[in-house]
This record gives sequence, C-alpha cells and structure tokens, in this order.
Amino acid sequence: MEADFDYDLSLSCDEIRPDYGFDETCPGTVPHALMGFLEASNFEDAIRDAISLGGDSDTLAAITGSVAEGFWGIPGAVAIKVPKCGIEDHHRRALKSSVCIRVVDWSAKVCGAREVWA
Repeated sequence: MEADFDYDLSLSCDEIRPDYGFDETCPGTVPHALMGFLEASNFEDAIRDAISLGGDSDTLAAITGSVAEGFWGIPGAVAIKVPKCGIEDHHRRALKSSVCIRVVDWSAKVCGAREVWA
C-alpha cells in the first residue's frame, strides 16, 4: 500500500492526533483513515479511532468504516439502525476496479481477512 500509493503508514493514531488538522487531500486523509482501521480490534473501535483523529473526521470515518466493514462486517446493532443502501451487481463489478476495493483487498491480505468480494 505504501509503495503502490506513496502513503506513509508509519505513524500511529496517537502520533497523528496531536498535530492533525483538516486536510481534504488523499495523501493527507487516506493513510490516517487506514491507521484507524489497522489499529482497531473491531468495527466500532475503527470508527472511534478515525473520529478521534479530528480534522475531516466524517471523511476519515467513512473511509475507515468502508475498510472495516470489508474486514469485520457491520455489527448487528449498527446494521439494524442504519438501513442498507443496495448496490446493484453492475455497480459492484464497476467498484471492483476502484481504489477503494484495492484498499479493502489489500487490508484483507495484510490482516488475513476472509475474501471480501466473492
């Protein structure tokens, strides 16, 4: 991931938090969102980590949550409260080639998750 996208994944959330501010760029957002996922032990923990970084926290949580869902799934209590947005098969196929899917697939390989897009 670091080599493919030139993202710095060397800082922990504790190291990011004190100096992080709003940054709408991919290099200033995506690596931090990924660290929120990588340091978490479950879906909700990942969302909390991302939000705790501050800055553009809704975007961080959206990115982190997308990766966390692919790895852990959405906990039942959360899934009940948030209605699912159906993705048609043709949209799912189109998404497979996107950066988001490459990130989820990468996280699955690194962390040993189940196959995300069967």
